[in-house]
Amino acid sequence: LLGTHYTVSSTSLDVRCGPFRNQVSINSIKELRPVRSVLSSPALSVDRIEVIYGNHDSVMISPVDRDRFMAELELLRKQAH
Repeated sequence: LLGTHYTVSSTSLDVRCGPFRNQVSINSIKELRPVRSVLSSPALSVDRIEVIYGNHDSVMISPVDRDRFMAELELLRKQAH
């Protein structure tokens, strides 16, 4: 109930933080960029990935291996478009 984790499938990025859940369609992702931020988000580190999706939405996440996670999401995003 209190954990923070991210699950990627071929169609979506599922972000869970405690009881909160955000599901982002891979097709809707417009940009991924590395950021350092202390703003409130479902991230346990200041070294984060900002996922920009939809018209004006974004979420910041902090997977353990940020570069690998970004590369895998980019690959899925390119395959979806």
